[in-house]
Amino acid sequence: MLELRKIKSYLNYHSRIYSHIRFKENIVVIESDDWGKNANNPNFDFPNNIGTRTDWSFDQLESENELEKLYEILEDHVDSSGNKAKLTANFIVANPDPQKTKEQGYHTVVLGGIDENKELLKAWHSGMQKKVFHPQYHGRLHYNSELYLESIKSNSTAELLFNNNVNGGLENFVESQFEYYSEYQNHKTNALMVDAQEWVQDGLLEFKRIFGFYSKSTIAPNYVIPDKMIEVLSTAGVKYIQGGNKMIYFNSGSQKYKNYALGTTLKKQIIALARNVKFEPCRSKKEWQVDFCKKSIDTLFRKNIPVVIDTHRFNYVGKHANRSRKCLSELLDHITTYDVRFLTSDELGEAIGNKGNYKNAFTGEVSKIHIIDNPLKKILRNWVS
Repeated sequence: MLELRKIKSYLNYHSRIYSHIRFKENIVVIESDDWGKNANNPNFDFPNNIGTRTDWSFDQLESENELEKLYEILEDHVDSSGNKAKLTANFIVANPDPQKTKEQGYHTVVLGGIDENKELLKAWHSGMQKKVFHPQYHGRLHYNSELYLESIKSNSTAELLFNNNVNGGLENFVESQFEYYSEYQNHKTNALMVDAQEWVQDGLLEFKRIFGFYSKSTIAPNYVIPDKMIEVLSTAGVKYIQGGNKMIYFNSGSQKYKNYALGTTLKKQIIALARNVKFEPCRSKKEWQVDFCKKSIDTLFRKNIPVVIDTHRFNYVGKHANRSRKCLSELLDHITTYDVRFLTSDELGEAIGNKGNYKNAFTGEVSKIHIIDNPLKKILRNWVS
């Protein structure tokens, strides 16, 4: 039985790699999560007796200055069509309001819009005007609201952190880093969030209010997206799922994965995108550093597979920002030695679903890239996960 599972796993892996949709052009998409999310409060001194801080506990809300420095790097790198490097910035569209939550007796986690910070709102729109920063929808809270609220009400440390604007509370510590996991599904009960359709619809409308357009793509917080949520997101207007090669869900108390090839058509005709280069220069894993990423990109270009880079906001804020920006510049220097085309996530999704045709996310101009595909690959994409 074990040998059969190994054989099936081997066949699935190689079938999935073979069936990725490909293009004649060298395509690069940069996807970056957690923008807009109020994370760690840099002015709060964490008590020593709580636990060991995770890497994520050093994340913090981006500043206007940090954004402008990031934009400068993207503007300095241009593709063969004259497009600047584009970052698909996946946004959390609301943050908890501790004061109002307390005033309401912790009946619910009260959320406030991220656009309450007018200077940041102006900086985000500046990046859009420069054609280097393209917002898409990540979520409303990033955490499971039910678990978050229970923790605040029952745990004095969680309440202390919450009231000091340390968003994510106990998840900032290794010992409890999955405490509020995750926005769409409760990892303890496996239950889908209550009123999921209304929750998502409200989040997408909030995104539209802030940025002036509807988000066509999304990446689920923590990559947790059970099948039912695909239907929910489609009904709400989402067309493309980022990170389709790592779609987590919980079943019978266990964490499981679905891994789709780039270009797979899911339920309701949603198209799965797939990340294939993890670039986290502020973390210690060598496979996430710039030299390893360069080699991965070279291999993907040789195989005509679009390069989809996964890089989180916390690389570019706070104490990590200077080094990570230098590493990003070095990576883009390498990428632009090729005849390359920079796309956003939704541009790539549109090209896959529209025979290579897509509208520029910033200008609306129609362009075309050339798909390499065949009937066998299409069959395999819908068979393997």
